[in-house]
Amino acid sequence: FLMVNSAVRFDQTSGFSSNWSPHFGLLLSQGEKFIKRIKTNWGKSYHNPTLNALFWKTDVFATGNPNLKPERSQDFDLTGELEFPLLGRTSFSLTYFNSQAQDIIIWQRRFDGKFSPVNVSQASLSGWEQNLNWQSKNQILFIEFNHTLTEAINKSGIYPKDGKYLVFRPRHIYNLKFNFNPKPFSFNFSSHWVSKRYTR
Repeated sequence: FLMVNSAVRFDQTSGFSSNWSPHFGLLLSQGEKFIKRIKTNWGKSYHNPTLNALFWKTDVFATGNPNLKPERSQDFDLTGELEFPLLGRTSFSLTYFNSQAQDIIIWQRRFDGKFSPVNVSQASLSGWEQNLNWQSKNQILFIEFNHTLTEAINKSGIYPKDGKYLVFRPRHIYNLKFNFNPKPFSFNFSSHWVSKRYTR
């Protein structure tokens, strides 16, 4: 089957200009036992700075920035997914994502050693996400594995930061979950691993 969806969001906040954010999505699905899906989304997003970023009370470690601009971005993703019976139910998906951001907010260390949020005029965030799920026939066992690779690059054109990785944005994130549910008991295990990232 084919499913198409669309939405529009309107933001109006005192102190910032109003903003319209459209979104469009498409889903193609085929099969019953062996299911194939293709999903894609395109849209624009808008985020106001947080109160912490704007008005963080100055201390020895950090200070706020009341002059921050809202973040804006144009986002696209494309997902291919397979779902099939294998000693229960198994699904695997692969997603490509790309976001072109304007005025993205990052906390950056200043010359005096304190961290303060600043806007990066242009940035590109793209990458891949893989997800594997398996559930037993009796639904007692459930396993999920997820990996995300993100390339978050400064595109501001300002030397020497242009072309470098954005700070505090890890390239790799891994998640593993394991659930064992023999009623009336439930056992859960989860592991979260994040790669190194730059802090300056």
